[in-house]
Amino acid sequence: MSFAQELTGVSIVGIEPLQAPGENPVLLSRDGSVPAAAIAIPLGEKLVIADWINSSGLLTPFRLQKTVDGGFTWFDMALMRTGDNDANQMNNETPFIVNGGAGVAIRVLADAPDDEVVMTTLRCQSQP
Repeated sequence: MSFAQELTGVSIVGIEPLQAPGENPVLLSRDGSVPAAAIAIPLGEKLVIADWINSSGLLTPFRLQKTVDGGFTWFDMALMRTGDNDANQMNNETPFIVNGGAGVAIRVLADAPDDEVVMTTLRCQSQP
């Protein structure tokens, strides 16, 4: 069985509700689950993030972050800038791979104007 045949499609959709000024977490929902500020990646799972779409069209940067200690510390995996000079979709020639484990999670941060709602989608595949 090839690697591609072992993968299962995963959709992580995010909406940032109107929040305080400044950078805020985007509420993420994995395959229709209850939205949360972060998505845990369980032990034994390999999450392959293939592309990332800004559905809102806002001129705001998004930061994809990962934690390995349950959210005490976060580090940037990627920055997606959007707008006139940049695409509203990031296609990864080399996908981001997150190996699951105890305390492993991902989140997206965005700095949107007070009156705008951020919408983003991470298209992923999962290998058990």
